[in-house]
Amino acid sequence: MSNNKDMNNSNGTSNQRPIVKCIDVALVGRPSAGKSTFINTLLGTELSIVASTPQTTQKVIRGIYTEDRGQIVILDTPGVSSFDKRTKEISRESLRSLKASEAILFIVDAFDDEKSEAERLTSILSEINDKPVYTLINKCDSVSRDKVEKRKNYIKSHLPESKIFEISALKDEGIDDVLIELFKIAEEREMLFDEDTWTDEPLEDRVSEAIRGAAIQNLKNELPHIVSIRIEDMEYNDGVVWIRAFIGVDRESQKGIVIGKKGAMIALIKKDAQRRLKKIFPDAKKIDLNLTVRVKSK
Repeated sequence: MSNNKDMNNSNGTSNQRPIVKCIDVALVGRPSAGKSTFINTLLGTELSIVASTPQTTQKVIRGIYTEDRGQIVILDTPGVSSFDKRTKEISRESLRSLKASEAILFIVDAFDDEKSEAERLTSILSEINDKPVYTLINKCDSVSRDKVEKRKNYIKSHLPESKIFEISALKDEGIDDVLIELFKIAEEREMLFDEDTWTDEPLEDRVSEAIRGAAIQNLKNELPHIVSIRIEDMEYNDGVVWIRAFIGVDRESQKGIVIGKKGAMIALIKKDAQRRLKKIFPDAKKIDLNLTVRVKSK
């Protein structure tokens, strides 16, 4: 990479930071419960992939929320599921993040009926006694009151000690009530990150995730999780961000699906990716994105 001036707003370099209220929080829930939407709304930027396809977040992503009340470091974990071998591996990564946190936010989709994964997750959370678990019933703006009450009763029966919040992550409703509760239990200490830092995720990883999110959203059920992104080069000159990236697929036959008839699909992915990348580079005059599809090497 070359000439990427001021492109990475990650770890600060100050030796001494102010003493404020700080807390580390793990964000967990079933796939597509709204974890990524919650953290993106909180930070005011697209840090995590948001797509209609379940299981789009594949690794733990750390977001840093700082304001006058203090600093909250949130681990946005992959959805906890038991569908297959790969998602079981992701689940173990999610569960490891629970041990490192000081509080847990358990996001529940208000639309969901209780399923085996919900039973498994609530069982795990019910055994955690060393930190508070808060339940956030998401999408409350889009379901009937009966549905919300059904979700609340389910949580009360499985996690009786958990305080319940009704929220809409998409519409930014009820989130400040959650923040008030977290700052109540946060301890005063040296600020963990500089106040202008909103993630410790490397810039290249954020760019890769933005492109992957666009691919997942547009390919939907055709190739939801097998695509990978490799950033080959990235430059920033005179307000123009130039990115050369490869979309990796498993087989030669899948290249045509990603490219689409007369390049229609790759054009859609590129347009969506440029929109997402603009949130990472808000001051850029232009996002020049070059996308190529390749079969991943074995």
